[in-house]
Amino acid sequence: IRQGAEARAFLEASIQTADTIHRAVVKGMKGRSGATKREIALTVLDELIYEIPQLRLRQTGFPLLAGPTLLAHIEAVVSGTYPI
Repeated sequence: IRQGAEARAFLEASIQTADTIHRAVVKGMKGRSGATKREIALTVLDELIYEIPQLRLRQTGFPLLAGPTLLAHIEAVVSGTYPI
């Protein structure tokens, strides 16, 4: 369990990571209205490799557990609930 300054640093890093992912999703969706969510997610992962280290599963092309995270960000942009 993290407490005090360690907890604060962890939360700040988590927020920065979420914002980095969201900005990449916004950028990856621009001009791609006909793209599938999978196509957008793979485009985003290609961009994020320079900012967030990732190992991808051979079967899916996604990092473990990245699918739900990217889908949530894509849906937030589409619905306008988390714009940047």
